[in-house]
Amino acid sequence: MTKEQLLYRYRTLKNIFDYKELEKQTIYFAPVEQVNDPMEGHKIMIFDGDLVVWKNLFRHYIMCIFEISIINDIDRKNTFNITDINYMSIGGFNGNVHLQYLLSLVYNEFFSIFDSEIKRIVNERNNITTNELEIYLSDILNIVILIIDYVVSNNTRKISENNKIEIKNQLNNSIDFFKNNHNNNDSVFEFKHNKKTIINLKDIANYFKNSFVSDYIKCLKKIVSANELIACFSDNPNNFLMWSHYSDSHKGVCLIFNTKEYKNLPSILLSEYSANEYNYYSFYQVKYQPYNQPINFFSNIHHTMMSIYRDYWYIDSYLIKKGEKSKLYHDYVYDIYNEESMKSYDKNNPFFNEYLENTKLQIIFKLQHWKEEREYRLILFDYIKQISEIKGEIYKYKFESLQGIIFGLNTPFNERNQIINIIKNKCLEENRTDFKFYEMQIDETIGKLKQVELNFNLFDTPHTEPNHE
Repeated sequence: MTKEQLLYRYRTLKNIFDYKELEKQTIYFAPVEQVNDPMEGHKIMIFDGDLVVWKNLFRHYIMCIFEISIINDIDRKNTFNITDINYMSIGGFNGNVHLQYLLSLVYNEFFSIFDSEIKRIVNERNNITTNELEIYLSDILNIVILIIDYVVSNNTRKISENNKIEIKNQLNNSIDFFKNNHNNNDSVFEFKHNKKTIINLKDIANYFKNSFVSDYIKCLKKIVSANELIACFSDNPNNFLMWSHYSDSHKGVCLIFNTKEYKNLPSILLSEYSANEYNYYSFYQVKYQPYNQPINFFSNIHHTMMSIYRDYWYIDSYLIKKGEKSKLYHDYVYDIYNEESMKSYDKNNPFFNEYLENTKLQIIFKLQHWKEEREYRLILFDYIKQISEIKGEIYKYKFESLQGIIFGLNTPFNERNQIINIIKNKCLEENRTDFKFYEMQIDETIGKLKQVELNFNLFDTPHTEPNHE
């Protein structure tokens, strides 16, 4: 890679005029869910950890079921969906000691029944897929509900020994199946399809039977996801399909950015839109592969950078503050209630670097169908804030980074002139004379696009204010 590299950003006229991206020198970072590939942001998770983290995963699962059951009992709510799964909870119930106590009884009863099965999962299985985990969680769902019912009813609705033996056998059979068939996708699909979940509580039976476990798996994916935002560029300005898709059927433009090398990567100086502090942000070249690399859930829980979540996931029975620590336990935490602690959080620590690298690899993956786009990405990671509704972010660049503009085959004449006028005003403000304009033409000898420089003096015409309202 050369120290300076040109990268191109295809834009519509709506981007240029309605959002004033050119006039305000802005780059919009979109959540990965907003881009056009349904595989964007799709994380392939595996589960490989020690006994501590596995027990805490089952605790977390039980807690989510418990909280929905409590909502049902208190509010008599009839319909449930994924938004009712409080996956960021750690079972504190806003200090309600009685609910904490009941939940601890549920935990104790569950682990007294399934201690040997959980140890089998830890010792006999590794790199467990979400499909396999979903089977295990479905196997135990009914008895978790029965245990909750038993505890909440003050031990009046007892669980029969036959029920316990039946579920234990079911879970052991599932473990045996995956030991022997973990590489056979057809067998796994058939095994999963033939599984039946029996739910005894009528009010919430439909949700638990049909959707809860798969929704819970989706919530686990959110736990390993920072708020990930991207801005897309290419090193190819002559791609006919990209002009069609991203520049409104060739009516838009392509912005030419001149990058600088920073830490061996092409980079650009950017600032948050409301600030004026510029820092280098690096472009990452997209890797086109037949499939994405999996990430281990247990070692990529980014919320464990907060001490309260670290203790929840990486200490056995963390509430009593004396449990065994997982091998994944780390000291790299910040205090979410202390703004200075968050600002000064040491990004040069092993936990953060491993998490950031794993997340980056997920974001720069695309299927091979897209390889002709030759894409580069700017990436923003919001790893500090808790998971919330993900919205886009706007950053601004320095005008010196914009080297030129390419007009499309169908860019209207009036819009061309308005864009030229915007650039003329900016060049006058910053005393620039080196800005380049190009237009796309079709090279009829080879049937491809080519860019042709427009040779005119930008300053021949009178200085006027842009008129595109």
